[in-house]
Amino acid sequence: MNNDKEIKKVVSELQEQCNDFLSYIDSSNECAYSDRMLEDIIKKGNYLSELYEINFSNKKINNKYEYEIDYYCNDNDDLYVGYFVTNNETSNRIQCIECYNTSDLKCNYNNSSPREIEIELLDMISENNGEEFNLPKISGASHILKFVFDSVNQSEANMCHITDEEWEELKDDEIFIDYDINILKNEIKEYGLSDYITIDSDGYKICGYGGLQTRFINDEKGNGDEFER
Repeated sequence: MNNDKEIKKVVSELQEQCNDFLSYIDSSNECAYSDRMLEDIIKKGNYLSELYEINFSNKKINNKYEYEIDYYCNDNDDLYVGYFVTNNETSNRIQCIECYNTSDLKCNYNNSSPREIEIELLDMISENNGEEFNLPKISGASHILKFVFDSVNQSEANMCHITDEEWEELKDDEIFIDYDINILKNEIKEYGLSDYITIDSDGYKICGYGGLQTRFINDEKGNGDEFER
């Protein structure tokens, strides 16, 4: 636990102050000094509350935006962070994903506790300062782009590979038609996804890669549950 020594020290001091306060009240008819004692207890309690926020809260308020981590997972040193951002002025809340490398952390990933890593990630995503609200919503994408997006999200490897044979099966099942490929090509250009989706490359009809999750606001019901692993 981060700051565990300081927390134990403050709790011990707070306990002693409370005991002194109760003893003073029980043994004295004069309560003039009790106000000062109580003020000190309140200050110490507020400090303990601050330490609690640092250690146990998964939220951080950065100016008008509140960031809350939902989960994070490590995929070959790529850290995928699922989180919520709330605009406190409008109460608008969105779900997003960010991707970092373990080397981006100030702490050592292998030697740090999950809570220490989460605190570091919370600091990192809060530096976005609400920029996530400028991202496009996945609900506004085409059916085929949503399909690739969901496939990447649901994959343990954070990847989606559709072979030519699988593409023909998808067409036979009337899920897609050939024209959907043109739609996807246009969206790759529109959303700047050339690093995250390829077509007719490396022996696959369509490939989707990790990081695609970071390019959209995940505003469709049910998306996100499958990321927790």
